[in-house]
Amino acid sequence: MHSTGRLPSDSHVRVSYQDNLNQVEERFFATLCGVVLVIVSYSSHNWIEGKGLQTALSLDEGLRQVVHIHDIDQINPEYQDKLVHLSGSLQTDRALNDSDYGISAVNAVELRREVEMYQWVEHEHT
Repeated sequence: MHSTGRLPSDSHVRVSYQDNLNQVEERFFATLCGVVLVIVSYSSHNWIEGKGLQTALSLDEGLRQVVHIHDIDQINPEYQDKLVHLSGSLQTDRALNDSDYGISAVNAVELRREVEMYQWVEHEHT
């Protein structure tokens, strides 16, 4: 360290000045970006909250309209076109068949076929 307060001869100092107009432009642009971000985030927040409120109101309406069925062995026509809730064991006597693959499932409620195809693509360079 030099105790004289002078810079060593092998160092240099670069001083640059920025005029006030450039500083004002940069600050104005930064402020404008901030205001735009606040407006966009506020609008997004309100839209998301509105969707959440709409979902909650729809669920409440469904809860008020639901009809609980306790005797699931009888089909009652008065429940036609209504939102119903019932609980019981799911069973069937039907056999499900897939004729393409020769598969049969007895006492099954659903038979699902998922097909995936993989293909080898060969590129030949000469």
